[in-house]
Amino acid sequence: MSNWFYADASQQRRGPVSTEQLRTAYEQGQVTSTSLVWCEGMPTWLPLFNVANRLEISLPPGPPPMPFTAGPNYAQANAHGVVLVKSSGGSYGWIIAIVVVFGGISVLSILAAIAIPAYQDFLRRARVTQVITDASEVRAAVDTFYDAQQRCPESQELEFAPVLAESADLLKSRAATSNPDGRCRLQYVLSAAAVGPGFGQNTLTFLRETEGAWGFETTLQRKFLPASMREGNVD
Repeated sequence: MSNWFYADASQQRRGPVSTEQLRTAYEQGQVTSTSLVWCEGMPTWLPLFNVANRLEISLPPGPPPMPFTAGPNYAQANAHGVVLVKSSGGSYGWIIAIVVVFGGISVLSILAAIAIPAYQDFLRRARVTQVITDASEVRAAVDTFYDAQQRCPESQELEFAPVLAESADLLKSRAATSNPDGRCRLQYVLSAAAVGPGFGQNTLTFLRETEGAWGFETTLQRKFLPASMREGNVD
C-alpha cells in the first residue's frame, strides 16, 4: 500500500494517507486535479492529474490544447531564455523578460522544500516500524513466559527473544522488568540511527496488563508512529 502526501487548499502538507483515502479526498473536493501529491518512488511532487491513472481517478474530459499559429507578431525565446518578439517587418525587438531558468529553479526549490522533509519522515517512520516489528515478537515471547512462570521476565531472561538483526543498529537498549503495579514492562531506547540526531532520547515502552492486553507509552513524535499507533492501538 502506498503512503501518499498532498498539499491542501492552503498549501499545507497532509498525510500520509492511503491511495483509497486520497481518492476519497479528491471525490469530496478536498484536493483537485492540480493539487500537488507525492509518494515514495516519485522524484518530486506532481499535480494529481499526472498520476490520476495510478490512483484510478477518472478526470473529467477537457478541451484539447489550442493549436499554435504564428501570427505577424509572436514571441520566441533564445538559448538564454530571453524573449524576442518578431514584428511584422521581420526585425527582432528585445523585451525585458523573466529568465525561464531562474523561474524553474525557484519552483524546484519550493517543491524540494516540501518533498525532502516528507521523505525523511517516511524513512524515520519505516525505521520505527522495524523496531515495533521486533517488539511484537518479543511481546509474544513475554506472553508465553508469563503464562508459564506467572511473572514478568527480567532483561537477562530476554535471551529467549533475541533482537532482530534488522533492528540492532536502531536500538541503544532494550530492557524488561515488572512494574510495581504488576504489569510487565518492555522498554526500547532508540538510537540516532532510527530517527536522526536532534530529537532527544526517544523511548518506546510497551506495558502488559494483567489480563494480557498490551498498551504503550512513547516520547517519539506522533508523526514517526505508524497509523494504528497514532490512533492509540499497539498493533
